[in-house]
Amino acid sequence: MVQAFVLIQTEVGKAAAVAATLSRIPGVTSAEDVLGPYDVIARVGAPAPTGVSDIVDDMKKVRGITRILTCQIAAPAAPNEN
Repeated sequence: MVQAFVLIQTEVGKAAAVAATLSRIPGVTSAEDVLGPYDVIARVGAPAPTGVSDIVDDMKKVRGITRILTCQIAAPAAPNEN
């Protein structure tokens, strides 16, 4: 499974509504409005990288979003065998 965090900036006063809408998109596992340089942080997951791109494309259609930055989660490190 490929997972990513999506950092989102919204129009003023739209963060909560955007987060609620995003949480209903298939593949979005969480969407929270936050304080800081981004207004919403979402986590998405798909079986392949192209699936993540498709989810982000669906996210871009949500009204009130002004900017999106996608950060794919690195593959987990192998367990230490000591």
